[in-house]
Amino acid sequence: MVTPAPTTLSQLLSSSEIILLDGAMATELESLGVDTSSALWSSVAMASDPDAIRAVHRSYLEAGSRVLVTNSYQACPDDFVSAGWEREAAEGLVRDSARLALDSVDEWPGEPPVVVAGSVGPYGAHLADGSEYTGDYRLDDEGYRNFHRPRLQLLYEAGIRTFAVETQPRLDEVLAVLGLLRDEFADADAYVSFSLADARHLPDGTALADAARGVSRFSAVAAVGINCVPRGWVSDALTALRAGTDLPLLAYPNSGEVYDPTTKSWAPGPDQDRQAALVPQWVKAGARLLGGCCRTSPATIRELARITS
Repeated sequence: MVTPAPTTLSQLLSSSEIILLDGAMATELESLGVDTSSALWSSVAMASDPDAIRAVHRSYLEAGSRVLVTNSYQACPDDFVSAGWEREAAEGLVRDSARLALDSVDEWPGEPPVVVAGSVGPYGAHLADGSEYTGDYRLDDEGYRNFHRPRLQLLYEAGIRTFAVETQPRLDEVLAVLGLLRDEFADADAYVSFSLADARHLPDGTALADAARGVSRFSAVAAVGINCVPRGWVSDALTALRAGTDLPLLAYPNSGEVYDPTTKSWAPGPDQDRQAALVPQWVKAGARLLGGCCRTSPATIRELARITS
C-alpha cells in the first residue's frame, strides 16, 4: 500500500511561516535531456525517464520546497491511450506521477513536513493548444467532471490527499472540479491557482476577486492564487484576490522571461532579475505560499528561501 502524503496543505498552513512551493518541472527535465516536445509535454517522462523526475523532485526539496507538485499537469489517461499505451498502462503512468513524488519525500532525509500536491491541469492543457491561457473552450458541469474524475481518482488511489488545481483559465471549470472533490473525495483538500488575462481578470473574463469569492465557498480549498503569469502582475493580482477571500494566498509566476508563441521560444524580460525586489511586495499583499512556474528552477526556490527567511 502506498503511504499517503505526510500532511495536507491545510495542516501545513497552520504555521505562520511562508511556505515554499517548487518550480518548473518541464524546464528541469529538458535540462536533463528529456524531450518534452510532444503533446504529452513533461508527462512523457513517466515512461521515458522516471529517474529524471525523481532527480527534479529531489533538487526542489534540497532547495527548500515544502510542497512538491506531481508531474501530472498534462497526464490524462486518455492522452496516453491516444499516444499508443494500453488503458491499464496509461492509468499506471498517472499513478506513477504520484508515486515518484511520494517516494522522493520518503527518501529525503530532511525533517520539515512536505506536502505532495496532485497537479490537476485544466481541460485546455489536454487540448495542447495553449487554451489554458485563453479559456477558449467550454464544457458543461458534467463534462468537466467526467474529464477530471479519472485523473483525480488515480492520484487519490496512489495516496494523494492535496490537489493543485492549477493554471485554470475558467471559473466554471474550477467550480466543477471543486464540486467533484466535495462529492467524491471528501477527505482531500486543494489549492486553486488561476492563469490570467491581466492582473485582475481570468482569461474567461471573470474578475479575480469574484473568482476568489466563488472558490471560497468550498471547504476543501486551503489556498487560492495565481500561477504561470508575469512577475509584474503578482502584487496587483494578490490585492484583487484579497478583496474576495480571507483564504491564504499563493503565487508562482514565471521566470520573468517572455514567451513568443510563434517561435515557441523565450527571450529576456523586464522582470527576469527582479524577484528579490518584488517578493517583499508579494508577502505584504498577503502571499503565504510562493514558488515558480515556467522557466524557473531550484535556484529560484533557493533565492525565495533566502528572501523569506
